[in-house]
Amino acid sequence: MKKSFYLFFSLFYCWVIMAQNKHTIGDPTYAIDSIKSKLSSISGTEKVDALIKMADLYHRSDDEQSQHYANDALKLAQELKYDKGIIGAYSNLAVTEMQHSKFEASLAYSLKALQIAEQIKDTAKSAEGYLNIANAYLNMSNFIYAIKNYKKSAELFKQVGDTDNMGTVYNNLAVSYDNRDILDTALVYYNLAFPIYNGMKNKRYIGLWYMNVGDLYRKQNKIKSALDYQLKAEPLLVDANDQFTIMVLYSGLPYTCIKLNKLDDALMYANKAIQLGIKLKSTRELSYAYMALADVYEARGEYKEQALNMKNYASLKDSVFLDETSQAITEMQSKYENEKKQKEIELKNAEIEKHEAKQTIYIGTVVGIILVVLLLMIGIRNKNKANSILKLQKKEIERQKHLVDEKQKEIIDSINYAKRLQQAILATPDEIAKHFSDNFLLYKPKDIVAGDFYFFETTETHIFYAAADCTGHGVPGALVSVVCSNALFRCVKEFKLTEPGKILDKTRELVLETFAKSSSEVKDGMDISFLAINKINHQISWSGANNALWYIQNNEFVQIKPNKQPIGKTDIATAFNTHEIDYVKDTIFYLFTDGYADQFGGDKGKKFKYKQLEELLVQNKHLSLNQQSSILESTFQNWKGDLEQVDDVCVIGIKI
Repeated sequence: MKKSFYLFFSLFYCWVIMAQNKHTIGDPTYAIDSIKSKLSSISGTEKVDALIKMADLYHRSDDEQSQHYANDALKLAQELKYDKGIIGAYSNLAVTEMQHSKFEASLAYSLKALQIAEQIKDTAKSAEGYLNIANAYLNMSNFIYAIKNYKKSAELFKQVGDTDNMGTVYNNLAVSYDNRDILDTALVYYNLAFPIYNGMKNKRYIGLWYMNVGDLYRKQNKIKSALDYQLKAEPLLVDANDQFTIMVLYSGLPYTCIKLNKLDDALMYANKAIQLGIKLKSTRELSYAYMALADVYEARGEYKEQALNMKNYASLKDSVFLDETSQAITEMQSKYENEKKQKEIELKNAEIEKHEAKQTIYIGTVVGIILVVLLLMIGIRNKNKANSILKLQKKEIERQKHLVDEKQKEIIDSINYAKRLQQAILATPDEIAKHFSDNFLLYKPKDIVAGDFYFFETTETHIFYAAADCTGHGVPGALVSVVCSNALFRCVKEFKLTEPGKILDKTRELVLETFAKSSSEVKDGMDISFLAINKINHQISWSGANNALWYIQNNEFVQIKPNKQPIGKTDIATAFNTHEIDYVKDTIFYLFTDGYADQFGGDKGKKFKYKQLEELLVQNKHLSLNQQSSILESTFQNWKGDLEQVDDVCVIGIKI
């Protein structure tokens, strides 16, 4: 069973509470009784604020009361048109719905709160809004959107100097990366959060930190360290009387104990988690506690008890998690962002129109003065002549603009036709899937047409697959790609070559021969990673020009370096080497160009680099290639952000 999967679902929930307003947590000034006694004697915005504080204080003890006070606050704030009160009420309702595992409703309230906060330009409330939105995505396992919103929240918290909430964001980012198995990055964020929590001297937050880092160590198979950290968390959470998070801890401890063969301890913690789950009426977390207990009984060989608890888990899980919820949430976020962008566009257009109107008035005034002076100087007769000249100039400008527009359309039409021609030389995904059932192809041209291309051909005896990067991108790169692709095709079909090194030697000869026909010197060519698989005897061979080969075999990452020369003109040309590779079932091969690694982005606008690409592939090697492709795509988009794509991208993965 995927034990870590269930455990980490249970960890998400414990971070949601931290999105509450920090001034209400553990502050005796806002004791429930003292605020209650004032409610009947206050009115207006003061009463709204008091109702919101009551909702805050009831979050961890009575959800129904919390929701009741939040709804009363919302109604009164809307009557008073008190924006900050409306934001506070929506935020409280978002947290309450989150505690009930109603993530779509929680996100709806959070988006409403964020929309008002941004309208009134309240940076602190906007930061809290993004944090609540990110928490909803985290609970739905949509880690890409969670990370995106956490980072936006972090930017705003930094602006207002809210260090305490930065600790929350760092921890939640750590949990997000942890669940994507990017453990090194997760540990970095955990370590950023710890000094903040330590400085706050908040036992609950420090306990949460120990619990999550302990589980990260368990994932890294550092079992003794994992147990040490989880046991450090227990007394801190007990002192803080955070029964919900104690239940989460008890749901996770059985897995650590199982690995240490402490089965009696594992059984004790699982039963404690179930008792707390029943007491707190937390349906989803109770389901994971039953899962933990089922796994304990499996380890003990008590399969009847295992089956009974699996049944309890399944019945509870079905009642709280529907697959379509995640899609609905994503659609809701997209709708909000689109509406926000549309408003920004409308405001920008209004400003442009206003500016143009002012500019028109100004220009008109200046021109009018000039015309008056000219009329006084040269007389009425010259006015008709000046108007005629202006009309002729206007017609000429319109004619030139029409010609430019026509030429531009012709060029774009030609490039689009060139794209269809270039696509004709590329194999379809269906053709590739006939030979490799588990594969992916990430192909992202920078422009309409590309200098990168992939080469896939088969013969009676061989399968040939390559990732190639021709000089330049756009139209020039595409023209070179057609020449190089044709040369490769001739090598395997016309000249019947099968050895990758000899194929690259012959390809270089054919490319140079083609460019030699030009009257001017052409130095274009390509880099390539070229793989050949013998279908008869299952021999695998490879050769590369400047581009390496990576593969994972027997759970080990291997790199084969290429010849440091291109397919094209070079000062000292040498024969390309052919490397033989053992045929081992389930080996994964990666062929790629430099576009992915060279993309600028991230927080500091730096290159992604090959090392980070290698780590990304190794971390996700256990996933299907289709899942790996999705992770590569989303990671690239997140890294690039709003920056321009700098080059064509081609990454290929196949499993034999």
